[in-house]
Amino acid sequence: MANLSEDMVWKDGIYQLETTDPVVGGPEGIDNRQAKELASRTQYLKAQVELRASIILVNTLIDAAVQSILNSSPATLDTLNELAAALGDDPNFAASMTALIGTKLDATSYTAEDILTKLRGVDGSGSGLDADLVQGQAANEFAKKVLVTSPAGENSENKWYKLATISLNNDYKDFNAILSITTHYHGKPSTVMFNLFVRRHSFDSYDGEINIISGSGGIFVDTCCKLTQNGSDSVFDLWMQKAGARGSFSLHELARSFGLHASVVYHSLGAWQTDTPEGNALDITSNGLRYFGKKIWHEGNDGPGSTLDADTVDGKHASEFVASISPVFTGVPQAPTPALGDNSTQLATTQFIAREISALIGSSPATLDTLNELAAALGEDPNFAASMSTLIGTKMNSSAFTAAAVLALLLTVDGAGSGIDADKLDGQQGNYYAPADAPGIAVASCSLVGTGIPNFRYVHGFSSVADLGTGLFRVTFAQAQPTANYVVVATARRADGLRDILVSLGGDTDTYSENSFDISCHNGSTGASIDPSIINIVVFGA
Repeated sequence: MANLSEDMVWKDGIYQLETTDPVVGGPEGIDNRQAKELASRTQYLKAQVELRASIILVNTLIDAAVQSILNSSPATLDTLNELAAALGDDPNFAASMTALIGTKLDATSYTAEDILTKLRGVDGSGSGLDADLVQGQAANEFAKKVLVTSPAGENSENKWYKLATISLNNDYKDFNAILSITTHYHGKPSTVMFNLFVRRHSFDSYDGEINIISGSGGIFVDTCCKLTQNGSDSVFDLWMQKAGARGSFSLHELARSFGLHASVVYHSLGAWQTDTPEGNALDITSNGLRYFGKKIWHEGNDGPGSTLDADTVDGKHASEFVASISPVFTGVPQAPTPALGDNSTQLATTQFIAREISALIGSSPATLDTLNELAAALGEDPNFAASMSTLIGTKMNSSAFTAAAVLALLLTVDGAGSGIDADKLDGQQGNYYAPADAPGIAVASCSLVGTGIPNFRYVHGFSSVADLGTGLFRVTFAQAQPTANYVVVATARRADGLRDILVSLGGDTDTYSENSFDISCHNGSTGASIDPSIINIVVFGA
């Protein structure tokens, strides 16, 4: 460790560190500029004091000054030894105190804006920062990644993986969910999104279906999903099959609704198996992309010229999405104890001061046995105590720099637009959630129950529903949505359990707007308008 160079010259001003200054050390580093300027002043004052001391010869003036001091001095500070002890036997006490105070944090710099600026410089991936919000949004506003597959056995084709186990527990309970499976196949993303439905009518009476909503990439086929009963009369397993030899998969839950006492458990890092899963009372396999019960996609329309872009999202690769970093706080620094008699610019520890006091008290101190030497130690300041009290008053007590105080200030500047880049949201890494602009993310969804006048059983992104007549309903968005590049998916069921209901967007005219749209329901056989008992609606954005 090298010492700073010192010039014996008086510096008219001391540089003030700005909040925009970079942290730079070294001989010419801006962080050492103040210390060098103060050290130069000290060397200059020391030379002046030594010059003046060499020409003071009149002891009578010293005696008179001593007597004037003793007349009003307290009993504990009326000798040179006592004054020297009070100054820590430090002939450069003023310089030592100024240097020590210069290492402390200025109270005026402890502001919320200053903390925010420093926080932005150290946030991001690996920082450990766990925020409650991301641009004002809570964790439940995002699609949730519920599992990743195990790498064991992933290098074989046509293997099956158990994604989830669904428990209905009681009669007349159902489970509805919209799920998305994603992977990279030969460096290109592959995705399949599907709607899952399973219902227990009564003992040994079940019903279910799997409808693929969208798909891309070359590792999924029409029959890639399967729903089976796993032995219990109310427990069902959801399976996925991959067509390629390689691939590690992630499952995201985009929306779901289920009755009381029903539950679902997702299986991360499970085992792949070769045999096709078989069910007892229930054995349902997905049958491709469908619209109103009819298949509209086939592997024959994939390939060159199909315009399918499974490798990018709006022209951007997955590697272009955001990563994050975060801040680290340090404690109070400590310094080594200098050797006895050290007169350098090294910091003086309490142990060093105690040793120096002991050495000086043991004999008459030669460096503090005149008023001029004491005046030099006090920086020739007749109001030294007041000056030091004023300077110390501008500093902040270290006890005030607590986690609670930092949090209180941080809460005044956080939120949307603050620029803070958190590493976690409610304890989860950023890759736990799907990006807001990911393809096919549901911007609004709901489940309506009640014949004639429906009510929300589950809702996200909608604010209200209105009954416009038999089989005609209007749903209103919670906030305005784009009127282009959207998909509306809706299913309905009659009160008697039959599903011969056709659901379409709009009534007599197309009423889709940025604020609301209409849903109409008709008997699949007669075409007559009909009020269903359950309607499930999902709106996907671009």
